[in-house]
Amino acid sequence: RMAREADEAAARPSFDCARASHPAEHLLCTHPILAALDVRMARAYAGAPACGGDRVALRPDQRQWLQHRRNQCSDAACLEDAYQARIVQLEQYCTG
Repeated sequence: RMAREADEAAARPSFDCARASHPAEHLLCTHPILAALDVRMARAYAGAPACGGDRVALRPDQRQWLQHRRNQCSDAACLEDAYQARIVQLEQYCTG
């Protein structure tokens, strides 16, 4: 039981769940797999400029993704697909 609690405690999204305001954010806060994907996506987003990505162009692109893709999801499967696709896009900033 303690190992499970430790896993759940470690599986937090990249943002403060106390400030979650959108249904998609609430899903991210309650599903460990989604939380892990959010952290992975946040790392890819943060690392993209170091690989030659343009932070100025990347920021509005990320906001658009949040608003028009992530926030359109109403279930975990949709969010998982959205995050997987976004992670690939962000990682392409580093691989060309």
